[in-house]
Amino acid sequence: MTKLLDQAIEKARKLPDADQDEAAEMLLWAIETRNAPIPLDEETAAAIDEGLAQARRGEFASDADIAALWKRHGL
Repeated sequence: MTKLLDQAIEKARKLPDADQDEAAEMLLWAIETRNAPIPLDEETAAAIDEGLAQARRGEFASDADIAALWKRHGL
């Protein structure tokens, strides 16, 4: 077992029983679904399709657009 997992389990042991069960359910779900495809809603699927179509057409953001994006977010 890794140190990180060991630390997480040690912290979980200190939780009330109901919270321990919830943490266990989350961990089991994460393990069981880690390689499963993520379902997409129609809006998200359409946005991905549009992005791929733009890439095929060579429509990419300019360097200036990307620099402005970084600046807006303080990066």
